[in-house]
Amino acid sequence: MAAVADSDLKSVVGRNPHLGTYLEGTFQGGQTPDFTPGLDRADRDRDPLNLIYPVGDPIFIHLTKDQFGQNIYQAIEPSLNEDDQEKYERILDRVLMTAHENEIPETDEEMESLLEEKLTQLTSVGKGTGGLLGGGKVDVSIHQFDKIKYLFIRDLIGAGRVEPVIRDPYIEDIHCVGTGPIFIEHKVFGRCKTSITFDKDEDLDSYVRAMSERVGKPVSDTNPIIDATLPDGSRINMVYSREISKNGSSFTI
Repeated sequence: MAAVADSDLKSVVGRNPHLGTYLEGTFQGGQTPDFTPGLDRADRDRDPLNLIYPVGDPIFIHLTKDQFGQNIYQAIEPSLNEDDQEKYERILDRVLMTAHENEIPETDEEMESLLEEKLTQLTSVGKGTGGLLGGGKVDVSIHQFDKIKYLFIRDLIGAGRVEPVIRDPYIEDIHCVGTGPIFIEHKVFGRCKTSITFDKDEDLDSYVRAMSERVGKPVSDTNPIIDATLPDGSRINMVYSREISKNGSSFTI
């Protein structure tokens, strides 16, 4: 598939500054990646493999190979620096403190609408100083607002750090077996090692517990293995804790 024209890429970067930052870093490190709006079978023959494609703003995927010929799947999404993280946590604390003021949403759409409403109430888009303004609002820049909104929805409604591969229409299977990188089966490029990792057992255990609760089948020490269906129809199998698996918690989607 033909690469996106420069003018179109500029438009994409204009909407997604984090992509521009990423592209600047890859340019400094070597050849600039090709950008395409979608993939087809011919893309598997690219040599060298150095390709970025979108899976829905603000997420993009960068495909390359490492020195051993392994396909590398880099998820590009908004991230928080130390200043952003402080604001994120301050706003999240206030969201949780005021959650009792609203009826419990019955659908993900209602939950997303409520989160956007809360975020708007608790922030003021300005210079991004982080100071408290009138009404206790936190001053954020427009880019900080967009990043915080995305991560609120990703982590509280979506699939958390696995959201990029969940959104990718070219993914067939997702495998996480203990800590370390997640691997995927890609419809065009086959098996890929992703940039998405769980470095600590505690983080992976927490993720599996949260996902299991989200699908209505909580894992526990007495119920450590479950099968369930995600909202998009995908099947998920989860195994909880090192008591059951020597590699630790795991999941397959």
